[in-house]
Amino acid sequence: SGWGRADAVVFFVKGYHTEAAAELARPLVGEATAVASLQNGWGNEEVLAGRFGAANVVAGVTYNSGTVLGLGHVAHTNEQLFGHGVYPWTRSSTLGSYFVSCTSSHYVWARKVLRTILRARCRSASSSPSCRR
Repeated sequence: SGWGRADAVVFFVKGYHTEAAAELARPLVGEATAVASLQNGWGNEEVLAGRFGAANVVAGVTYNSGTVLGLGHVAHTNEQLFGHGVYPWTRSSTLGSYFVSCTSSHYVWARKVLRTILRARCRSASSSPSCRR
């Protein structure tokens, strides 16, 4: 890759694509590159740590709550999914709305935030590897 090493590489792929995405991203990752997993599911952090070293990897997680009905049985009722105020951590949103905002639209938001941060860094230090294309 002619892009050089990146300051940060963020993984948004499905868990079963992590290994292949990590291989594609390998030329972008150097000793000082932060590797972030903002993916659903378990095990992505370990895959990336195995590829790039645990010290470089940070991970975000998703959280899903429900009512335990019995051994091996969990339910989300309509009230739990669509009622306001059932879960205080969703603030004024319903659980359903909260999860929608934490999936694809959240990834779009995170991408915009990262782009803004990188642009600001490029204005202040044009020698950063992520500023050269």
